Amino acid sequence: MGFFKSTIVSFAAAVFFPLVRASLTREAEEWSGAQYIAFNGTVSGTVTYDNSDCTSPNYGPYVNSYLYVGVNPPWDTNPFFFELYHLASEGEGFLVLTEDRVYNLDFASSAYACWNDDGTPCQFFEYDYTFMPEKLLDLAKASVKKSTVEGEDGYEVSGSQDTYVKNETRRATINSVDVASGCYDSGIDWYNWIWNETQSWEYTVSFSNSSGKATLKTEISGSTMEITFSGERMTNSSWPDIELVTDDDSKPTFRYSNDSEIHFKNFSGTWRASPEEFTDATGTARLPTATSTGLRNGETSTVTGGANLPSSTDAAWVVKAPGALVSILLALGGFFVF
Repeated sequence: MGFFKSTIVSFAAAVFFPLVRASLTREAEEWSGAQYIAFNGTVSGTVTYDNSDCTSPNYGPYVNSYLYVGVNPPWDTNPFFFELYHLASEGEGFLVLTEDRVYNLDFASSAYACWNDDGTPCQFFEYDYTFMPEKLLDLAKASVKKSTVEGEDGYEVSGSQDTYVKNETRRATINSVDVASGCYDSGIDWYNWIWNETQSWEYTVSFSNSSGKATLKTEISGSTMEITFSGERMTNSSWPDIELVTDDDSKPTFRYSNDSEIHFKNFSGTWRASPEEFTDATGTARLPTATSTGLRNGETSTVTGGANLPSSTDAAWVVKAPGALVSILLALGGFFVF
């Protein structure tokens, strides 16, 4: 089985291999079992510098931007997850040229990350690889409270670099962005920016069943970079009937639109979700009631895999992709399966 991923090239010819970024809802959801609601909207960026000789520009808004909020199977120790994503206004593909000044944005609380069999993170093309859970943010350290979003009950999640989960070993996923701005006199460059424990940053994510908003603000030596998102719920047939439940003051919960709870089960390394409880007798060859969030825009994939226990203490399960020929898929995101 192999991977090709889309490449983004900006006006400055910056090349990006998305596999090293957070990749839960786009690249690995067929394996991860993530169940979520999705918002489609725009992102904008604002940069300020402490040096008066440098301009402080505003960028955007840029389309093809997404916010995902939902729940993962037990491999994720957070009670819920979110991911803010914008590749480029021009869309996705094997090679994309963009005129965006804010691009390659991926900021998530957790990810089902791709690892090469040689123990290194996946790169542009991989043949033998596994997926392992990686926690990027500890939402137990974030502030989670009920709020009103565009007049509807919802939640607000806010945190800072204090919620960042540092991995002492090599990790496969990062929260990062490219912002085409810099100030030579200030010694600051926002290209290939990675959010980790070494900077001062904060985030706020607000969402209801209809609307989603997010703000990421980073400060370095008196200069700032801020990214904002605003979007509306995607409700076409490509997206699952998942609802946000606002009964709990302490955290958001999710269920199916028919009021059924979301049940998870691991099938030989691939997680599935269902409105019905799985029984011990349910086997990998029979998944009559299982549902899985589809790939973006309703694309589908066919995958087989075997279970392997990861060595990482934060991982619960991994998916081992076989090297045999399984299927061929060209998705909008530049995703091939061999």
